[in-house]
Amino acid sequence: QARLNGKIDPSAPDPHLCELAGRLAMRQNDHTTAATYLELAHETDPENLRYPEMLADCHRQNGNYDQVVTLLEAQMQNPRYKPRSHVYLMLGEAYLARGQVRQAINYFEQATSQTPDSVETWNALCGAYLADSNYRKAIDAGRKAEHLAPDNAETSLLLGFSLLKNGDVDQATFVLQNAVRRNPNDALALCVLGKAMLKQGKTAEAQRLFSQAGKLNPSSPMAKTLAKQVTQ
Repeated sequence: QARLNGKIDPSAPDPHLCELAGRLAMRQNDHTTAATYLELAHETDPENLRYPEMLADCHRQNGNYDQVVTLLEAQMQNPRYKPRSHVYLMLGEAYLARGQVRQAINYFEQATSQTPDSVETWNALCGAYLADSNYRKAIDAGRKAEHLAPDNAETSLLLGFSLLKNGDVDQATFVLQNAVRRNPNDALALCVLGKAMLKQGKTAEAQRLFSQAGKLNPSSPMAKTLAKQVTQ
């Protein structure tokens, strides 16, 4: 960065220097600065197929999902462009954040087709199916993720919640207990397990779990709401 300082002229930028500056900023989690440099790189060398991906990732990190969709959807129209799995994931995440669940599912499904051995893609698809209230498909995706990584805490939480929403309370409890065992300080996992216990009529255990979650995250609205359900 010290060597690059002052060497990039915004009126006539070198795209390679801009890319390097952008990459360095990304390594430091300064995604706003990275986006500025990568935007210059993209404008200067619009034929480079990687720049829109990198720029979209910066916007994703900043929560600017509209820009992610705009950039990547335009890129998808380029006949020379062959998107990789992480591009489908970025698009799926962006559409899910915008509440466009069906579009998100479409892209997550493409991601799983391209990288069927990726736990991340199956977890993403499971979460999207959950958002769409398609619990059977959410369970199927969660099981695929579980097969790849039985000890993954996020997988256990997603699968357990899917089972719970589908009415498979005993299976959900088993999966969620494993999730809490691996990550006892996860307030969300404690709340979901507490909800499963509540459905089994184990109110004292549910109250204990909600109370524990509330201590870990005092501002958790879920823990407060579920705890009230027990005492009502």
